[in-house]
Amino acid sequence: MAKNIEIIKGNQYVCTEDVFVGNEVLFKKDQIYKATADGYVEDVNGTSRSFNLSGEFHFRLATAEEIAIGRALTEEQQLLVEELELKIKLAKIDFMKCGLSEEQALAQVDLVVKNAIREVYHPKS
Repeated sequence: MAKNIEIIKGNQYVCTEDVFVGNEVLFKKDQIYKATADGYVEDVNGTSRSFNLSGEFHFRLATAEEIAIGRALTEEQQLLVEELELKIKLAKIDFMKCGLSEEQALAQVDLVVKNAIREVYHPKS
C-alpha cells in the first residue's frame, strides 16, 4: 500500500498504478489527475472520486515538471531534472561572481542552455 498523502483541491497527482472498479479503469498508471475537492480526484471519465478507494492509496503529488509536460516522469528522469536544476543554479552563481546581476546571470544561463539544446538538435557539420 502506498503512503498516505493529503489530497488538496486544485493540486495535481500522478496515479502510481491502474485503479479498477470492476472491469473499468478509473485511473491509469503514470497519468496526471486533478483534485476537484479536498480528498477527491477526477477520474478518466471526469467524475470526482474519493481518493481512498478500498483503503488503498494510488497517488503521489505531481512535480512542476510533470505538470508542465503533462505526463509522469520516471525516477531516472526526475533525478536528471534535479541535476539540471542544480547545474543551472551553480551556473547562475558563477555568472554572478563575474559581477552580473541575478537577472543578467539568469539571461546568460538561459542563453547557454538554448545553445546546448540547439547543438544537440542541430549540430554543426
